Amino acid sequence: MDNFNGQFNVVKLENGLTFAYRNTDTQAIKGKFRIMSGISNEDSGEQGLSYLLERTIASSTPFDLSEDEENSLRFAYGTLKSLVSFDKTEYKLGFTPRETQSFLRYISSKIFNQDFSDKELINSEKSKVLKYMKMKKRDPLFIDELKFDEAFYGKESPFLKIDFGDEYVISSTNQEQLRDFHSRKYVGNNSQLILVGNLPKNIEDIVNESFSFISSGKSTQKCNFDLKNFSKKELKSLAPELLNPCNPVSSIAQLRLGIPFSNKFDRDYLISSIIKEILIRDDIPVSKKDLLERNKKIYNLNFQSESLCKGRIVLNSNITAFHANDSINYIFDEMRKIQEEPITEETLELLKRRSQFSFSNIFDSIDGKISAIELSLDDKVRIGNINEEIDSITINDFKKCTEKYLPNKRLDEKSVLLLRTPFQH
Repeated sequence: MDNFNGQFNVVKLENGLTFAYRNTDTQAIKGKFRIMSGISNEDSGEQGLSYLLERTIASSTPFDLSEDEENSLRFAYGTLKSLVSFDKTEYKLGFTPRETQSFLRYISSKIFNQDFSDKELINSEKSKVLKYMKMKKRDPLFIDELKFDEAFYGKESPFLKIDFGDEYVISSTNQEQLRDFHSRKYVGNNSQLILVGNLPKNIEDIVNESFSFISSGKSTQKCNFDLKNFSKKELKSLAPELLNPCNPVSSIAQLRLGIPFSNKFDRDYLISSIIKEILIRDDIPVSKKDLLERNKKIYNLNFQSESLCKGRIVLNSNITAFHANDSINYIFDEMRKIQEEPITEETLELLKRRSQFSFSNIFDSIDGKISAIELSLDDKVRIGNINEEIDSITINDFKKCTEKYLPNKRLDEKSVLLLRTPFQH
């Protein structure tokens, strides 16, 4: 049993499936069924099978149900959405308490009772995936972001794997290969079920009854993270679509800045939320002159939320293309100021309050409680009381964290920068 503003239980079925749940006084139940295998777990010759398999399951009818029966169960009892991420495949669930038993039986059938006998359906999904791949490979922003990731992690990093995989692998995959991939990845020891809501008292019995038939198999869960050879890089890409033809001087450029950061849910991660407040908020106490200077150079500066596993923070911003270099230097100067000009106790307290509100806003919802359970399962951390942890952050903690991670100047070996601009020079 673990704790976050209450308690949630963790139960291990005999076949290895992990079931974590928390009761709440709500009218709905939400959750996730997670296969702990994503694009980073694919071997050579399997690139893209996670995505193709997820798409095929979404479109297929389980072999123990008719199409009419599935439609009745799916649309009458709840919602089911699926996606493939870097290190897992997730099936998001939503249903009412009285449909718990029926819906979980349907979910277990939908995800596991697939024989992939419908060759026409599989070929249809392959065609859709291949079409999507071709579309993405023509997207200049997507291409530039891949170059950015390669510069950040290195050419051999699993983080560079594309969710939809390799065209040859997708086009040549047959029914037997898809069936074999499913039998190895979709197993008890590689699966987690998380439920939060107004759960029946016998929920453990219902889950055991619904999922006990799954074979045990082996876990393929992993999260590779290695930045030993990290080095500073600046990339520039010509983006003519950003040009304002009526007034070229007012054209924008797109800046993407990646900084290596903690890949754990620890104090440094909590401090990153305070750093974010300073960098992206325009109402932190600063002089009017500083505010005017900022607004001339930066538009829509934001942090990109990424998996903790990826070990970085990413800043995205639209900047003035005509003075891109000045705008970039301004952002680096802001990060230098955070390190060299200590914030006051009063400002730190204000920022901590904002940070506490942000986390409370996230974790107090049903989806947030699901996320809290995920953090405990994935990162082996006891989340405890986040408000107390943030309260204990001192100016010295903040200073150490900023000096450890933030670049002090543009030449520092602590960042990878991508500039997409409509101008050649």
